[in-house]
Amino acid sequence: MAMPQWLADTVPWIAIVGGVVGLLGGGLGIYYASTANAALLRRLRREDAQHELEAHKDALWQAAYEQAHSVQGGSTHRAVLIDLKTARERRAAWALAKESRATVRGTKCEIWFDTMPPLFREALKLGE
Repeated sequence: MAMPQWLADTVPWIAIVGGVVGLLGGGLGIYYASTANAALLRRLRREDAQHELEAHKDALWQAAYEQAHSVQGGSTHRAVLIDLKTARERRAAWALAKESRATVRGTKCEIWFDTMPPLFREALKLGE
């Protein structure tokens, strides 16, 4: 069976329009997929940086805690002065300072500890 002339004239145009729409759709799909991946990658990097900051903050606090409790005698209120050598340590110290757990002056971080045992502190409070 022969194809009508009007259909024979229309099929190439339908193919051309379909090809252009397919190319545009594919291009837009690739563009949106790449921007979504870039946004996801930025979010993952931000989360990794936050986890890393928390780890450095905990390590700085633990080092100060161990240093404060290693000294025998004297007052139970101890200030530990830590020299900040790396940018990561400085960021962690500033994060502790924002939480009011430390003070930062230049490249030094000062953290105060009360080394009195909690049970002894409660006994003193009860005796007042």
